[in-house]
Amino acid sequence: MTDRRWNLHSGNLYTDTSIMAKVTQGSLRPTFSSATSKWFIDFGNRCLSYKPEDCPTSMQASYFIKKQLREMSKVG
Repeated sequence: MTDRRWNLHSGNLYTDTSIMAKVTQGSLRPTFSSATSKWFIDFGNRCLSYKPEDCPTSMQASYFIKKQLREMSKVG
């Protein structure tokens, strides 16, 4: 398994700041583990949208996450 934080061109480790910059610029896209819940992947992809109108507001994000966590606690 390859650590995705390594810059394969330079051989150096990406810093958190460079990762954020590359995600913002669209040159790096985070991926999700196959063990990640579908709701979290869908939500994460909405948050990573390059179109601001597709991204949830902080209020919407907070509500959605709390709702999902409540539902998960009922099941478990």
